[in-house]
Order: sequence, then structure tokens, then C-alpha cells
Amino acid sequence: MKAKIQISENVEIEVEGENTKELFTQLASIEQTFGMKSQLCGKCKKTTNKRYIARNAGGNMFYEIVCECGAHLSLSASKENPNNLFPKKKEDYTKPDSPYLPDNGWRIYNTKTNKME
Repeated sequence: MKAKIQISENVEIEVEGENTKELFTQLASIEQTFGMKSQLCGKCKKTTNKRYIARNAGGNMFYEIVCECGAHLSLSASKENPNNLFPKKKEDYTKPDSPYLPDNGWRIYNTKTNKME
């Protein structure tokens, strides 16, 4: 089975699955990751002018969605499924009681504290 999902005016992604459960899982993963681009930034509350960033630092890959206001939404991968990304909205997913990040996970670099906040 195949399905297509439109994630922007210019980008359409096709997913494949053996059954509806697999197809649904693929669509949910795509929507969870790429659908963030059309949602509000947690900092400036706008939906426009976001871009995808994939960078290599010290042999580690980092994936983010960056808003025009300078805010970043980090994407993570689980150990069980390292090829699927999801928006990082908790500080530490290995701890069940880890609190959610403010602003729905969106952070911006504070030059006064030298930290992402």
C-alpha cells in the first residue's frame, strides 16, 4: 500500500506499508516531524519562514527546525527506531518524570547566559 502526504507547497512525501497499521505509522511519523514546520513557533507564535537544518558536529548528526525569529526545535531519534525523528519536547526522554520543555520545545540562544532557553 502507498500513500502521499503534502508537507508544503513544494514537497510531497510518499510512504509505503504492508498494511494499514504500517501505513498509518509511516504517515504519523512524517506528520510528527515535518508537520512541525506549519505549526506555530513556541517563541514568536508565527508559522512562517521555518527551515530544516541537518548538521554534523564532532561526528554526531543534529536535526532541527529553525524559525525566522532564531528559535530552534531539536529533533531526536529513539533507540528502538533510530531512523525516525520526532520533536524533542522533554529534556530527558529516558526519565519518565522528566518535565516538558517550555514553549513546546522551541528554544532560542540567549547571548547573556550563553544557553539555549
